Amino acid sequence: EGGIRSVWKVRNSMDILVMKLVHLDLDMNRVWTENRRDAMALDQLSKSDRVVNMYAFCGQSQLTEMADDFIYYMIKKSTPGSIDRLRIGLETTKALVDVHSIDFPNSTIPSLSHSDLHVDNIVSIGGKIKLNDFNRAIPLRITNNGT
Repeated sequence: EGGIRSVWKVRNSMDILVMKLVHLDLDMNRVWTENRRDAMALDQLSKSDRVVNMYAFCGQSQLTEMADDFIYYMIKKSTPGSIDRLRIGLETTKALVDVHSIDFPNSTIPSLSHSDLHVDNIVSIGGKIKLNDFNRAIPLRITNNGT
């Protein structure tokens, strides 16, 4: 259960996926905007293997790959050593570079900000660190004068 969505496990033959459905009892303007923002970011970042894969989106719902664990719980359960903490930090940084390089090579200026990066939005899938939950992402615009 998230702030704007309920999260359900969905079994699709051999895969387990996640179905996210928006809460209909909230301010729908905000909820729709945040849900669209998340889907837009995941779609634009689909070339990155460091961002959760989205398989479908339709207005009030999303279908994504399922995380094995949240980084917060991984760290809390196992108290990783220095090397593992460094690996988690490095992989998270690489994922953030992918977000900020969304338009590369056409532009080296970031056009998307996650804007809600914390341990609940960093997950592990198949041993790989991935970013998730872009519903507060901010598209960054560049004006004609370069600002």
